Amino acid sequence: MFFTLVFNDMSMEGPTICVDLCFHPCPVWRIGEWENVPGDGLPHYKCGYVHELEVRDGGLLSRLDSSSVMKDIKVTVVCHPQGHGTEDDLEKLLEDLKGYKEVELLRCSD
Repeated sequence: MFFTLVFNDMSMEGPTICVDLCFHPCPVWRIGEWENVPGDGLPHYKCGYVHELEVRDGGLLSRLDSSSVMKDIKVTVVCHPQGHGTEDDLEKLLEDLKGYKEVELLRCSD
């Protein structure tokens, strides 16, 4: 499986930021043409990878309104059945997102 994360700043009306987390075979963050391979290149998600997404040059924090704070941001995680991600990767990703205002999980069917 792979995941699309939609970051929605609830303090303002749009735009949202969409980030894909794919596994090729290691985790890869993608925002359009921007790409970041977090961690050590191993094929599974590790807690802390969301922080890398936030702080990398060109990453999430550079794309959010400068006044945005985690407690104002709702994250929707869309789980796609295709790809090399696992239920364990999803569980760790959801754990990593706990500091945000709200996290919602949507599963796409096959």
